Amino acid sequence: MKSVALALLALSAALAAAEPTLAQPYGGYGPPVRAGHGRVWNIDHRIEWVQERINRSRDSGALDRREYRRVQSRLDGIRATERRLRERQGRLYPHDREMLTARLDRLCDDIRHMTHDQTWRRPW
Repeated sequence: MKSVALALLALSAALAAAEPTLAQPYGGYGPPVRAGHGRVWNIDHRIEWVQERINRSRDSGALDRREYRRVQSRLDGIRATERRLRERQGRLYPHDREMLTARLDRLCDDIRHMTHDQTWRRPW
């Protein structure tokens, strides 16, 4: 009887600890990725961050006009793909998020290479 009571107590403690996590709203963007300073990096946050990175690199002269147009076009293509998938399917499935994340990662790596900034890295 004591072992059953202890097991139930342990289970209730575990559930109580998980409650704040389970209560978080689901935004429909798939499971969030936590990295760097506890920020949630879903696809939209990543796209926003990459856009800011592209703009800063253009403004600082780290990307020339041709490089800027090329990376901006690729980011616009990623945005268009995300929009098409959401409109057609009503949501992003895990394999869609993986594909979009991989494309964003490759784009970030290319921007890093183009800007010759070896100290810069993706925050996710």
